Amino acid sequence: MADTVYYNPTLGLQNITPALDDETFLFFLSAYYDWMQTTDITFNGASGAFSNGEIITGQDSRATATIRYVGSNTITVSMKTEIPFDLGEEFIGGTSANSAFVRTIRQRITSSISNSRK
Repeated sequence: MADTVYYNPTLGLQNITPALDDETFLFFLSAYYDWMQTTDITFNGASGAFSNGEIITGQDSRATATIRYVGSNTITVSMKTEIPFDLGEEFIGGTSANSAFVRTIRQRITSSISNSRK
C-alpha cells in the first residue's frame, strides 16, 4: 500500500480565478473592452508620421477616429463617429496635418456587432 497515489491538485479553480472585486481584474476587463472596440487601419502614401492620441478625419466619409497605436504602415484607432472610413480614402491628422490613404480596415468584434445593427 505504500505505492498508493491520491489525487491532490495544487491548482484549484479558486487559485486561478481572480476575485471579481480585485482592482487589477477590473482594470483588465476595462482595457480588454476598450481594445475590442478598436479598428486596425493599414495605409499607404503617408506624407509623414502620425502620433498616439491624434485625431484623424476621412476626407470623403468625414469619419473621425483617435489613434491608439502607430505602426510602420498601420494604425489602431478608436472610432469617434459611427460612419466608417472608406477604402482608398485619404485621411488627415488633426495635429500633424500629415495624410495617408486607407488600404484595409479590420474592425474588432464589438465594432462589427454595433455596425451590423444599422
